[in-house]
Amino acid sequence: MWAPTLAWFAGMVLVDPSIPDQTAIFDRVTPAQNAWMEAQPDPVIFIEKCAAALRSGSVRPGGPDPDGCLRAPDWPPEWPAKFRAALNKKFVGVPPAAAVSGLNTLASNMKSVDADTKIVINPKRDYGSMPLIVLTATEFRSPPDYPADAKAEIPAFEVEWRRGHDAYAALSTRGVNRIVPDSSHGMPDEKPDVVVEAIRTVVDEVRHTRRDR
Repeated sequence: MWAPTLAWFAGMVLVDPSIPDQTAIFDRVTPAQNAWMEAQPDPVIFIEKCAAALRSGSVRPGGPDPDGCLRAPDWPPEWPAKFRAALNKKFVGVPPAAAVSGLNTLASNMKSVDADTKIVINPKRDYGSMPLIVLTATEFRSPPDYPADAKAEIPAFEVEWRRGHDAYAALSTRGVNRIVPDSSHGMPDEKPDVVVEAIRTVVDEVRHTRRDR
């Protein structure tokens, strides 16, 4: 959710964000993709089940975990082995209370995405010349069992994704949409240097602006 005022914001970096009213857009341009996603098990049910099990203690590190709540994700095989090992170590070392908090946050985000994307751009807000960088991924990495008709819709998905990110950038006279080659929605893990550089750029621009004033 965006704050009701920009008084607290000096600049923004948006990392491959969801786009305005994306559910309605993708219902229209990518019906096969949507049909495939709707046929998959609801991840929110699994997430909330795991949060409840961790909270009750029926699932705990080193103990029973029949649903794999504490099993590390299948990280992309192209990521360096040392990096994947470090992620696994960090994943299994998360205290149960922190895991519950993270799972609840994730479930809340997933349940509110439709409502959030309807209100994400408010024309009454004045972003002025606030430094704003949007980072856009270029690789839609489909699951192995993705059907052919859904794959055929990927170009249409990418067009709308970039159009939505252009809309974010247009909110500020200093907004820019940066296309990040060889990146997917997991950009913070895949291209952390790009994210860090964007943040530094925005911070530098804010400092220069304040000095000029």
